[in-house]
Amino acid sequence: MSDQLVTVESYQFLPEAEAVRMHLESEGFSAHLADAEAVSTEWVLANAIGNIKLRVPQSQADAARAVLSELRSRRLERSQSPESDAIGCCLSCGASLHSDQSKCGQCGWSYTDDEGESSEFANGGSTSETAVGHEVSVLENLRAIKRPLMLIVLLPMLLTFAFVAILILGWVIQLVTGLPIF
Repeated sequence: MSDQLVTVESYQFLPEAEAVRMHLESEGFSAHLADAEAVSTEWVLANAIGNIKLRVPQSQADAARAVLSELRSRRLERSQSPESDAIGCCLSCGASLHSDQSKCGQCGWSYTDDEGESSEFANGGSTSETAVGHEVSVLENLRAIKRPLMLIVLLPMLLTFAFVAILILGWVIQLVTGLPIF
């Protein structure tokens, strides 16, 4: 007879539950999520049904809880480490940058130029070396063609509106005066 599934933890959000389930499976456990679809579809019912439940066979429950406890302690340790205030990495050399740094300590690269402007926007957004600079230049190109494109789209509509207005005005004059205009 197969082991009955037991809940070892519950999660409010599906991505977190999926990540933990995949971690347990990579450790050799047979893990399943219960009520994931219900919570994802109707999140307001999450508390009523007990959130998303991570379930394993009863014979693996104690070992799974130990792995989850180790995972939580590593996450807590990582959040309390001095590197936890790192905001990212240097785009030039890959070294970690902390929240109080604007210049890389290893290579000297900076997110800002000498005047304090963001380096992506320092030369008007024409840089294409970085994804942000390229994105800015694409947006500027779209803004440059916006006015001519709007004229191409709106001009026929405006001409049609003017033509219809002239026709209606002619018919009103013809009705009032009785003189044929068209």
